[in-house]
Amino acid sequence: MLETRAVWLAYGEDGAWAVEDATLAVRPGEDLCLVGRNGSGKSTLLSALNGGLAPRRGGVVVDGATVGAGRSSRLGAARAVGLVSQDPESRILGSTVGEDVAFGPRNLGLAPEEVARRVAWALGSVGLADRAAQPCSELSGGQAQRLALASALAMEPPYLALDEVGGELDEGARAGVRALLGKGPLASCGRVRATHDVLDVASATSVAVMAGGRVTWQGSPWDFFCDLDLVAEAGMGGSVPAAWARDLVLSGLPLSLLADPGALARALGPAAAGGIGRRPAAALDTASGAAGGLVLDGVSVTAPSGPVLAGLSLAVPRGAVTLVAGVSGSGKTTAARVAAGLLGPDSGSATLDGAPVRAGAVGIAFQRPEDQTLADSVLADAMMGPSLPPCDPAGARGRAAAALAAVGLDESLWDRPTWCLSGGQRRRAALAAVVARPSGAYILDEPTVGLDGPGRAAVHAVARSLADGGAAVCVVSHDVGEWLPVADRLALVAGGRTVWEGPAAQGPSSGAFEAAGVRLPLELAVAREAGLL
Repeated sequence: MLETRAVWLAYGEDGAWAVEDATLAVRPGEDLCLVGRNGSGKSTLLSALNGGLAPRRGGVVVDGATVGAGRSSRLGAARAVGLVSQDPESRILGSTVGEDVAFGPRNLGLAPEEVARRVAWALGSVGLADRAAQPCSELSGGQAQRLALASALAMEPPYLALDEVGGELDEGARAGVRALLGKGPLASCGRVRATHDVLDVASATSVAVMAGGRVTWQGSPWDFFCDLDLVAEAGMGGSVPAAWARDLVLSGLPLSLLADPGALARALGPAAAGGIGRRPAAALDTASGAAGGLVLDGVSVTAPSGPVLAGLSLAVPRGAVTLVAGVSGSGKTTAARVAAGLLGPDSGSATLDGAPVRAGAVGIAFQRPEDQTLADSVLADAMMGPSLPPCDPAGARGRAAAALAAVGLDESLWDRPTWCLSGGQRRRAALAAVVARPSGAYILDEPTVGLDGPGRAAVHAVARSLADGGAAVCVVSHDVGEWLPVADRLALVAGGRTVWEGPAAQGPSSGAFEAAGVRLPLELAVAREAGLL
């Protein structure tokens, strides 16, 4: 059994308590979902489970052995508890995908044949079997997330600690990970998953809620979804899937129906699925470029391992939110970097309002917020952009403060170093630093990964406000279900090309998702099964 016994955790000698008096227990085969708002202590607690962070008080116990401060004890915990963090790229150690997965088993002193077996099984389990020789530097964010999971699986630990493991994955890959964790050798593995995903919680055997660094509630998914206040405390209130989960519980129906859109549509009836993801089509003449904004025309980019973009064209008009979606590795982030002037295409062009895009003209929030954090504190980082020409430095603090407030970061966090923030808070801080500087166009790459419900709502409002103010706003996201009601336009990317582009309201009924190989989000799948799309 994996246990935390009245654990108290803090960062630095004089740091405030990040986790207080937390007690949890996970048995082999149990699947515990750890939920709570950003900054509640989930990631910190997970880092202690495999010896990454030593408790100041209390202790972590793995199969009866207390994890001590000594190196051998912490190494033992690391072998017994496989940790997949929110920042998978920070844990990549090999030059290629196969080398990275082999690193851990080789350090266990295993025979080469056993290492090869584990690498093949782990990569096959996460859908990366054909990428063993690919350089890790060429992976998309979602592929890097799957690589991190494969590296943990290859160690064959009796326990797994998974921090937002599905956050950067597309809908199909998320469903695949949930299925993987519940079958075969992993079914007997004890799992602790920090998540904001309703479907993760519905598939778990137990739930623990964290708030203010404390575990405030433990129980079953059934009891969790019954309590509206509890769901809200966990930062999961207001979502359509959460409402459906409650409806199922109150009707005495199994939560497993959430994994079957057809059965769910029949159980809920057409009234419950009406109006999902529908937004009036924007009256924008993007074909003629009348709306201005960002335009990619026939863009191709080739990496050492092969083509990434193959003649991709895309319009992001001013005054609109354009959602760009596609499976992991389809070329979305590469297209975003070309559109921002950060990567020159091999062929084709990128323009902003008809002129070639230059670096710095487009505000871009990277998929990995750590890549653009530069200053010593949250506020100082947000002030950097509006302090540079042509902005007036005298107004930098005001613009930064307004941006931080808009993304929902409380003023009590502004003087903290960004590395002291939770993953969700850090993502919002990076976004605030981008939008604090005025621009004619913004690109937000996976801006809501790891965010709780209120954080997501704040980011939606920011994107909508930027577009309503006349900017061209491009949102790259796997979370299609949450962004379609916000977006005016939708572009679906597959194999380095745009396979469909048009009004967001028309996308779900056009067959475009199937053409792009993108799995419909639950809300849209249920609406389709109910005959509403």
